[in-house]
Amino acid sequence: MYKRLVVILIAMFFVVAPVASADHFKDVSGFSDEIHFLTDRQIIAGYPDSTYKPKQSVSRLHAVQMLIRDIDDFTSTVKDPGFTDVTPASKGYYEIARAVELGIISGKVTKDGSRYFDPNGKLTRGELAVILTETYDLTSSGKEASYFRDVKSTSVFYSYVSILVNERITLGYGDGNFGLLDPVSREHFAAFLARVLDETFRPAEGIDVLPPEPKPEPKPDPVDYSYVKSAASKEVGTWAFESSNTSITIREAATGQVVYSYGRYNPVTPASNQKLMTGAAALELLGENYRFTTSLWTNSSIKSGTLGGHIYLKGEGDPTLLKSDLEYLARQLKAKGVTKINGNVVGDSSWYDSVRYADKMQPEDEPYYYSAQTMALTLAPNKDFDAGSVIVSASPTSSGSKPKVSLEPYTSVMTVSNSAKTVSSGSANTLKITRNLGANTIVITGNIPVGASTKKEWISVVNPAGYALDVFKKALQAEGISFGSGYGQLISSTVPSSAIKVAETKSDTLKSLMPIYMKLSNNSMAEHFTKQIGAVKKGTGSWPAGIQAVKDYGKSIGLSMDNWTLIDGSGMSYRNRLTSDQVSLLLFKVRNEPWYPGFEYSLPVAGNSDRLIGGTLRYRLTGSATKGRVLAKTGSLDNVKSLSGYTLTGEDEELIFSILTDQNPTGMIPHIDRLVTAISAAKR
Repeated sequence: MYKRLVVILIAMFFVVAPVASADHFKDVSGFSDEIHFLTDRQIIAGYPDSTYKPKQSVSRLHAVQMLIRDIDDFTSTVKDPGFTDVTPASKGYYEIARAVELGIISGKVTKDGSRYFDPNGKLTRGELAVILTETYDLTSSGKEASYFRDVKSTSVFYSYVSILVNERITLGYGDGNFGLLDPVSREHFAAFLARVLDETFRPAEGIDVLPPEPKPEPKPDPVDYSYVKSAASKEVGTWAFESSNTSITIREAATGQVVYSYGRYNPVTPASNQKLMTGAAALELLGENYRFTTSLWTNSSIKSGTLGGHIYLKGEGDPTLLKSDLEYLARQLKAKGVTKINGNVVGDSSWYDSVRYADKMQPEDEPYYYSAQTMALTLAPNKDFDAGSVIVSASPTSSGSKPKVSLEPYTSVMTVSNSAKTVSSGSANTLKITRNLGANTIVITGNIPVGASTKKEWISVVNPAGYALDVFKKALQAEGISFGSGYGQLISSTVPSSAIKVAETKSDTLKSLMPIYMKLSNNSMAEHFTKQIGAVKKGTGSWPAGIQAVKDYGKSIGLSMDNWTLIDGSGMSYRNRLTSDQVSLLLFKVRNEPWYPGFEYSLPVAGNSDRLIGGTLRYRLTGSATKGRVLAKTGSLDNVKSLSGYTLTGEDEELIFSILTDQNPTGMIPHIDRLVTAISAAKR
């Protein structure tokens, strides 16, 4: 039944008010024979104004409406489909609800697990390849191969597109690309479908179905970048760069040609410039539509509202899990009729290995969010997604009294030692919030004046999985779910093979998470991305596995991975070593990736005060030559400063630059910014 419905869906995509003949379509030029063929069979039609609108795509709602009108008599009583964007008053409500009942559609899922229909969504060419192949059971004796530059062997669409090529159903765009993510146009849909239904429309035997190699274009005269070299040399020739371990490379963005370098092959600790490689590898190896999952399980039955055993919370590496997600899971359990649990709350972090730090942390860093432990089950305090940390706030009270302290989210796994004092207005503010090394004891010392602003500190948690379990248990209790006598302990174990999934919650897509990751330089996300790559690609959620997969990706795009020393994903380790030659080459190579627009958008924008646009560059490079014209990733550790990205010169010629420095004798940020300003303002 499902196969037949999919065929009908394809056939009905273009049925509008009938038009007698494709010859009457005044706006059709390409694929006219295919359109005529399908029109004669009343599979497609045009519009009343004698147009076909060949470049137009079709909405999901329109497709479902036409499908249901063809196969249904509209006499059924439908149930609410459960979509957040569809109500009984919505256009096409019956058709959508009926399509859900028939199993034709299931909708999409948000991070909190709610479903929506997306009535205005468009079908992509990649999705069309899947639909045609599955609907008509298309197979091929030809080999799978990389016929198109934008369909890599790691793509879920790879085998489907290979079949269409081998069966002579598609030639792509003719420029070596298939257009995986492009919406399907009406004319291209007609061409695909006609070739599936009638082989005479397929290219004749002997026609090369592989995309033709692009004809080499005449090489333009080399661009004279002596003006960039001159501007850079003046700034780099200062004592600050010469006294540091420095590696600088500037490339022409269009060709990758090196136009200036200084210490190009010097290995340097990159700090957070490491995140460029981690982010690129995550987008390629996990995919920009990848979502992290956290799920709820039990292997016990429910009798009279009582769950007779443990409830299991399984983490699969989501660094964006929030208290609200745990509350959602608690509501789902309550919806199953559970009001009491005669069991414990069990956390399963086995998706990753047991190692929580990629490298030894400096004692002064260990208590804070940027050094949080990495576990497959963790929790973030807010939508900055600093997983494994809690926000500690201290506010003044009356003079002589202790400041008021709160935790966000509140958790019992943390204890507070508060010896601080509120002092009179105008006194020095010496308040300090930290945590004892290796222990979940928050220590608050010093003085805070009356009338002073609340001081906040993001404090890392020892054992993030236990933290997540504690907050989840509180969410269960807030839903009115109690624990039997002696039960409700927080323990660590794995989900039994006999367990049944109760509910799950998924993160936003990787593409939508990238701006938070890159603009705010989120260390926790970087380490989770690295371990997740290892889990998904190598079968082991560890740093060695993830780093090896990252290196494999780098090698596949032509990077010299022998020149990369990778210890972690975030750049926190001082033992990481990169060269500006390789970082700038990475920034050149990724420009050809289909996910590059999202990667570029994630970079901080110089001088833009919006925190989620300017990120770590919002207060830097604010001059006219650089503001809004520099997109770059910052990096900072003690005695380490870096900046790599893209800029436009005073001639509006785009450059790639990578500036890496360590062993700094003094603050390097002003010197780096002057260098970037010089090349951005340079003119011939």
